Amino acid sequence: FCLFASLANGALAVCQQIFGKTEWKDQTQSFVAWSYIIATVFSMFLYLFFRAKGDGITFKIKPSVFLYSLSVGVILSVFQFINTKAIANIDGTLLFPTYNAGTLILSSLSSILILKDKLTNNQKISLFIGVAAIVLMNI
Repeated sequence: FCLFASLANGALAVCQQIFGKTEWKDQTQSFVAWSYIIATVFSMFLYLFFRAKGDGITFKIKPSVFLYSLSVGVILSVFQFINTKAIANIDGTLLFPTYNAGTLILSSLSSILILKDKLTNNQKISLFIGVAAIVLMNI
């Protein structure tokens, strides 16, 4: 499952890059909307398939979970809209390392500020190198 999720995520990035190079790159909202519609239909198909088969489904979708899931979906769709716009306008050699390293750096900083985690010296050095790398790439 993790391998499939990684491949699907990579395929999404490739599709976003291809879309960003087409003449329709200004229609990002439609691209993201159709992506979510297709993903929803596919997910429901998998859910119903595994539920009918009796393998792996240990939960039922309750109405209280639906609203929470919908709000997470809206937040992620805004992110995908911004990400697709960025892919169309920023060179991939700059965008993807910044995005991937930035995620790790923000996660580390959040854990320090919110969860009061203490970093080891190696982690502090790694965090500094990550920030420096992003700054140097953007000069």
